[in-house]
Amino acid sequence: MKKFRRSDVTRKQRGHARGQIAGQSNPLRDIQRRSSAQQSAPTLCSCRCTVLHSPFPGFFNVKPVRPQLITMSQKNIYYSDKYYDDKFEYRHVVLPKDIAKLVPKSHLMSETEWRGIGVQQSKGWVHYMIHEPEPHILLFRRPLENGIAPSQEEQIKNDM
Repeated sequence: MKKFRRSDVTRKQRGHARGQIAGQSNPLRDIQRRSSAQQSAPTLCSCRCTVLHSPFPGFFNVKPVRPQLITMSQKNIYYSDKYYDDKFEYRHVVLPKDIAKLVPKSHLMSETEWRGIGVQQSKGWVHYMIHEPEPHILLFRRPLENGIAPSQEEQIKNDM
């Protein structure tokens, strides 16, 4: 099997878009068979890959940069242990500098916003407070189940 160099990747992708991989249909031929109004629409590959093919080679070969940055930085996100009062359990999350730049300073984040920047927690957590001297630390809380804080022994079992 031939090994591909970086310069060959575009050739490989073009070959895939032309249906030259064994056992695959030819998306370009399928596009040509459609009416002229539908010719400019991109097609999905019949091999169930995540690549979107176009009649113009190289059009969809742009790779997203932002998701790769977030996944690399997710390893550096620090999640504190939970701590409790009478009504809520709390936790704080410390973000690295590159992700902390994405945190809005004007409002508290919704669940979709903090999940969008790479914070991963179970459901029910609410971003409830901004500590202005340290905006890279997100403060979360959620109501206690049955209004009872777990004992220290239960906390140790849950953490292990």
